[in-house]
Amino acid sequence: MIACSIVKAQHPYETWAKGTAGYALGLVLIYMYIEMIVQFSITDYLETTIDDSLQMTEDLFQSIGMGQQDFELVREQMMNVLQLLPVILVVVSMALAILTQWITYKIMNQWYKEQLYFPAFRKLQLPKIILWIYFLMLIISLFVASDYSTTASVIVLNVFQLGGILIALNGLSFVFFIVIRNVNQWHYLF
Repeated sequence: MIACSIVKAQHPYETWAKGTAGYALGLVLIYMYIEMIVQFSITDYLETTIDDSLQMTEDLFQSIGMGQQDFELVREQMMNVLQLLPVILVVVSMALAILTQWITYKIMNQWYKEQLYFPAFRKLQLPKIILWIYFLMLIISLFVASDYSTTASVIVLNVFQLGGILIALNGLSFVFFIVIRNVNQWHYLF
């Protein structure tokens, strides 16, 4: 997807979005292959790993004489992190897509003498609909069960978290914009 988007001379951020979608689709297919064909449950493995880790931590606390800790709350919180696997998958896809795109730009600039580059990070502006989706999920999350036992609550949690990550990215871009603008204004004072 990245190569097609570069050949069509699309905006670098649009290329990044398409690359993210491609990587996410690929990772979902790999996940489905592992779960269905290989018959290996990644979530069961992670739950077992978390349980083993918490048991070792509890044993360590008891062996050094620290008081009995309430590890059930910690276990519940760590298991809730497993509900965020879709968001983790998308963030990993974003990182892989931007890395691939950056390497592709470097290679094409070197071999084909192109002038491909990312625009300044301070110019990043995500669509306003992301903000509205984030606020809608915030309102819905107030009414959905917080135990993440239903599919609806897991979907709301994941969309809310992904929206928050994207808004934070856009906010960082705005901070860079303000800082660069002010630094340029201060430059003339000295």
